Formats: sequence, C-alpha cells, structure tokens
Amino acid sequence: MAENENGDQPRERRRGRYPKEFRRDAAALVIDQRRTIVDVARELGVVEQTLGNWVRQERIDRGEREGTSSEDKARISELEGQVKRLTNERDLLKRSVAFWGRSQPVIATSSVNFSDGFMNSSVARGRLLRLAANRARSSALCTERSVPFGMY
Repeated sequence: MAENENGDQPRERRRGRYPKEFRRDAAALVIDQRRTIVDVARELGVVEQTLGNWVRQERIDRGEREGTSSEDKARISELEGQVKRLTNERDLLKRSVAFWGRSQPVIATSSVNFSDGFMNSSVARGRLLRLAANRARSSALCTERSVPFGMY
C-alpha cells in the first residue's frame, strides 16, 4: 500500500454493506456498555457517522426512539417493488390493448335502435353483437393479410 502525506498507512476502505449481526452488535456496544461512538468506531474500523446511524436505528428498533423500524423499512421496500412491478405490468397491458385495439374497427352501439320489441330482447342484442364482432374480426384478418374484405 502507498503511504499518505503523513507517512502512515491509509485506512482500507470497505465497500459494500456490513452484515446485520455486525451492525447490531456494534450498536449494542455503544448502547449497552455506554461507550462512545468514536471509541467503538475506531476499535472496529468503521466511520463514526456510519456507527452513529446504526446506533440510531437500533434505538428505533428497540422502541427507545421514534422512527421507522427495520422491519417496517424492509416491508415498505418490498411493497414499493411490488407497486413498481404491477405498474409496469399495467402499462404493458395498456400498450398492448392500444396496439391490438387499433387494428379492429370500433362498433358504434349508440347508432343501433333497440326501440322495437324484437331488438329489445337480450337474446337479439347478443346475436347482433356477436355478428358485429365476427365481422370486425374477419375484417381485421383480411386487412392483416392484404386481402380485400369478402375475398377469403
């Protein structure tokens, strides 16, 4: 290792997260044994601010201080991930409906007159809607194949 300007070895910087047990035990040294954060941080080789964050979170988890507990934070994080996944799925479904909906003609149900007795029955309406849907499907298939309607 290279020496810094003071002539002593620089501290190795640890990347990544410390294990939960280590963080909990380090915070317990400060809380239970009433040692200072600076003393314990030097002994363990961690940054004082980091140890201070662990102590604050441990006090919250123990109920000694107001705040969001670790379990609640984990649950919130899990739920946020779920919301993100479901939002992406919803957006994908919206795009697919918009894509597939463009190729099929829209059936205007408001222009159909159901005032006479025969067309007022639900059976007749169902037949009419099935017929319109079949024609729309046939029309869409013909346009996809570049075949004029009725020439299939």
